[in-house]
Amino acid sequence: MLFLLHPALELEAVEVKGPSPYGSGSREEKVAFDKDDGLVRLRFPQRIGKGEGLEVVFQYSGQIRDDERLKIGPEGGYGLSGAFWYPQNFTGDLHAARVSLHLPNTPDRPDGLVGVVPGTLDQEGYFSPILPVFGIYFAYGNYTKKSIAWRGKEISIYCTNESATIADQILKTAEDILEFYSQKFGEYPFDNLTLVETELPAPRGAPSGAQGIGGVAPPTLVFLNSILLRMGKVPTNLLAHEISHQWWGNLVPVSLKKGYTPWFSEGFATYSDALYVEKTLGRERMMQHLVKMGHLYFQSTLYLEDEPLGTCYINSPMYRPVVYAKGARVLHSLRGLLGDEAFFRVLKEFASGYALKDATLADFKSIAEEVSQKKLDSFFEDWFEKKGFPHYKISEVKMEAVEGAPQKFHISLIIEQLGEIFTGSLEVAFYGQGAEERKEIFFGERSAPLSFTLPFKPERIVLDPDYWVLREPSGDDIWPRFFRAGGAKK
Repeated sequence: MLFLLHPALELEAVEVKGPSPYGSGSREEKVAFDKDDGLVRLRFPQRIGKGEGLEVVFQYSGQIRDDERLKIGPEGGYGLSGAFWYPQNFTGDLHAARVSLHLPNTPDRPDGLVGVVPGTLDQEGYFSPILPVFGIYFAYGNYTKKSIAWRGKEISIYCTNESATIADQILKTAEDILEFYSQKFGEYPFDNLTLVETELPAPRGAPSGAQGIGGVAPPTLVFLNSILLRMGKVPTNLLAHEISHQWWGNLVPVSLKKGYTPWFSEGFATYSDALYVEKTLGRERMMQHLVKMGHLYFQSTLYLEDEPLGTCYINSPMYRPVVYAKGARVLHSLRGLLGDEAFFRVLKEFASGYALKDATLADFKSIAEEVSQKKLDSFFEDWFEKKGFPHYKISEVKMEAVEGAPQKFHISLIIEQLGEIFTGSLEVAFYGQGAEERKEIFFGERSAPLSFTLPFKPERIVLDPDYWVLREPSGDDIWPRFFRAGGAKK
C-alpha cells in the first residue's frame, strides 16, 4: 500500500493493530516499509482479506519548513491537506479521521489562541470530520468568534480584530447564500458551518509573489484569505463559490473513480456563484459575470493548449480556464437547453442521489435525460469530449416583401460553423421597427440555409441573443456585423 508523507518528516515505525473491525481474528505487529522522499510503501505481513479492516499506526516526527501549504507560527497558522503533514493514501481514497490539535503552551503564545478543525469535537478533545474526506485541514489564531443561528444550525466566523468590523455582514451574507442554495440544490447537508480567516498560499505553479488563493472549503468549514477580508468589504462572490462546495465537492464528493470529472466540484461552484449574482443583482449582471468567465477562457486559449472539459485535471495549466470558467458556461448552456424547472430538479436529484457516493459524468447525464425527457448525447459529446467552442457566422441575408402583404417579409440566410462543429438548439432573434421576434432552430451542420416569414422588416439579426451558448466572440453571429462586448443590443 502506498502513502504520501512530507519528505521532511521521519517515519520511525508502522504497525497494524487488531482486532479487525470487519473480519475475524486479530493482528498486532510491525510492518516493513520504505520511504523514498515523500513516498511511503508498506509491505503487510499477510494479505488483507476482502471486507477486512486493519488499524494502521504511523509513528513519525519532524519539522516542516518552507511549504506554503503548512504554516506554523506563534500567532497563528494553518494546514492544508496537500502539505502531507499526515500519511495520506496515495490513491486519494476517502477516509475518516480523528484529529487532536494541541497548541503550544509557550511564553510567547498569545492569549486567546483558538484552533479550528472541520467536524465535531468529542469529550476527549478529538475532532472527527463530519464525513469521509480527501484531506484533513486545520487553522488556529488569536480569533474573535461570532455566530448566528440559521434553521437550528450554527453559522460561525473566526476572524482577527482587523476584520471583525465586517464579521456580522459576512455572517448575514453566508446565511442568505445557504438559504438560496438550500432552495436550489436541496437542504444544507451538515449541522453547522464555520468560516475562518487565515492566510492561504498561492495556487500551485503560480509565480513567486502571487496572491494566495481566495478560499478552501472542506466539509462544514470555509477558509477565507485574510488579505481579502482586511479590505473591509464582504467577498460575496468568494463566499458564494466556497459555500457551494458544501454540496459540490463535499456532499457529492471529489472522486478518483473513472468517469468522475472535477467539473462537478469547480464548474458547479463557479456557476453557483453566478446563480447567486442573478439572485441578488439580476439576470443582466449574471450574464456580465458569465461573459467575463468566457473571456478568461478565450484569452487562455490564445497562449495555452486547450483541453476537453471532460479530461482536464488539476495538473493542467488550463485547469482553471477550462474547468472553472468554461465549465460554468457549459452548465449555463445545459440550463438553457433543459429550462429552469428541469435544470434545478436535475441539480437536486444529483445532490441527493450521489450524496457521499462516487459520481461519473454518465451518472449526471442519465439524471438529466430522465428528468428532462431529452436525449443529450450530442450535448455531452460536444462539450466534454471536444476542445474549443463553436464559431457561428450569419451570411447571405436576403429579404423581400411578401406579395400582396407588404407588411410581411420573407427572410433567407445561411448560418455557418467555421471551426469545430457543435450540435444544439439556437435562438435566432430578429429586431426592427420597434418589434422583436425569435425563432428556435436545431443546428449541427457546417452550413445550413434558413428561411422565415416575419410581420416586419428586420434591421438586425442576432444568434443566441441571451448568450446561452459559449461561442467565438467575433461579431460574426450578428447581422449586420459589428463589434460588441457582452450581450446583444436591440
